[in-house]
Amino acid sequence: TEIIARQLKKILPKASIQYRLHVATAFVNKTYKVQGSGIIIGADGYRATNFHVLEGAQYVNILFNDGSVYSGNAVIAGYNIPKDIVVLKIDKTNLKPVTFRNSDTVAENESVTAISSPEGAFNSISTGTVQGTSYGVISTTAYITNGSSGGGLFDSKGQLIGIIDAYDTEKHYMSVPSNFI
Repeated sequence: TEIIARQLKKILPKASIQYRLHVATAFVNKTYKVQGSGIIIGADGYRATNFHVLEGAQYVNILFNDGSVYSGNAVIAGYNIPKDIVVLKIDKTNLKPVTFRNSDTVAENESVTAISSPEGAFNSISTGTVQGTSYGVISTTAYITNGSSGGGLFDSKGQLIGIIDAYDTEKHYMSVPSNFI
């Protein structure tokens, strides 16, 4: 728990974030360089992203679709460091959250859409199929790159099935299943 406490102190009370879509968001660091993405999971101000996106951030700025910017308090509402997930709570309400799907029902060859903000390209969309699933990972062919981490992976009905997490040189694009949020 001491290690977790030290890691959490690195990322908050101040984190650096920009949100662009209702579902896809972009996280920026203190130099305003985009460092990741995130999703709105609760109308009452809850956001989810990857732990590694916020690690070392200094403050929070959230840019919404309507151009408004939130730069108030951000509090860690929950986290799962082994699964690389952090949930933040901000003081903003009446937001449009994603709809969750039970990620245990995701099947191989199912169509998926990844929405994220890689390298500052807000709300980029990539489509593909599920290559496979295992405990803690959904592997897809939906292209992601640097800055995609924390974005949403959606099924063909627009339901969240995962949070984009990582990729490798073999063109495996991985997400943490939504059941871990």
